[in-house]
Amino acid sequence: MLNYYDILGVSSSATQEEIKAAYKAKAKEYHPDRNFGDPHKEEVFKQVNEAYSTLSNSYTRSKYDMLLRYGHSQSSAYGTTYERPRPRPHQAYRRQPVSVTSKENLKATGYAFLFAFIIAVIIKTSIFIYQEYREAEMEELLTQRRAIFHQIQSKKQSGELVESLELLADMGSFYSAERDMSYYKENLLTEIKDKGDEYLEAGEYAKALDMYDALKEYAYGHSRAYMKKLAFTYKGMGRIKDAIDIYRTLHLYGYESMDFYYEMGQLYEEGVNDHVQALKYYKICAEKAAASYEITIGRAYPIIINAALIPEQHYHIYMKVAQMHLVTGEYDKAIEAVEWSQEIWPDSTYQYHIRALALQQLGKNAESKAVIKTAKAHDPDFELESMEEIVLMSSK
Repeated sequence: MLNYYDILGVSSSATQEEIKAAYKAKAKEYHPDRNFGDPHKEEVFKQVNEAYSTLSNSYTRSKYDMLLRYGHSQSSAYGTTYERPRPRPHQAYRRQPVSVTSKENLKATGYAFLFAFIIAVIIKTSIFIYQEYREAEMEELLTQRRAIFHQIQSKKQSGELVESLELLADMGSFYSAERDMSYYKENLLTEIKDKGDEYLEAGEYAKALDMYDALKEYAYGHSRAYMKKLAFTYKGMGRIKDAIDIYRTLHLYGYESMDFYYEMGQLYEEGVNDHVQALKYYKICAEKAAASYEITIGRAYPIIINAALIPEQHYHIYMKVAQMHLVTGEYDKAIEAVEWSQEIWPDSTYQYHIRALALQQLGKNAESKAVIKTAKAHDPDFELESMEEIVLMSSK
């Protein structure tokens, strides 16, 4: 009888923690992967697992301890082992060997094969019936969805673009057999966007807003171009606060171009008549324009720059800065703002309006008349506008 305690190298009073630790060490030492198939160590590894399996369970360990203690003893005189005889079962209950002929064996094998075949047929049939049911169910579903799609197409042909998109959205994701519906939806989104742009261009802001609102939940609705158009629509409808909120969101997302500041200036100027705030954004525009000259032309740009080197948009920016200084009562700054632009765009008469009016407000009438004379030299029809009119004039 194997002594499991000796195999693990622990005493018979060892704790479960000690037995577990000993097992891990022995299993690691005799593991076949570490001993390259050594048959002796592989046999020891099996005995280690057998020992741990018995001793790690309190019930099996208790039974093993009883067997170890009373099941055998050793003779110190002759070194032989005496085992207590086990009780032999009563002769009446001893099983007699059963002989099976090859014919009976073949018959049993046939029955087993037939039973397995019947089970396989049942399973296969069940799977087939289920697949047929699922295919029929899917076919019915696709037929119903196709009928809805035909309704959507009819609505679109009637000009109900937004309603068509809403019905398509209710259908959810498309199946592989519905790729034409997926393409149809993509084309419908593009058509709605184009229709919104068309309405915006025509000044039909409420209709444009209906188109743009339908696109909010789609990829285009998260683009910068979409948000700008939506802001223009709000501006056209007089919803200036909503337009400004959109621009502020764009700014949070990193939109800091010259267009952004110019359009924000327009919103404050034309939307809420806040000329001070408008001036703030126009001045940022002018600073960005000047920074671009230094990058492209060099630090000497004030000397060599001319109208041919500057985009037309920059002229409007400088005129807006001068105009806002004028209407907010900063007459000296208005004059200063047009001094540089006058050298670049000498034929532009709008700057002469700003300069002459600013000089009048400062009481420098003689200088104002001289500016008017210069303006008439460029345009004989030049007539100085009033302060009230200058606010409404185009920056051109």
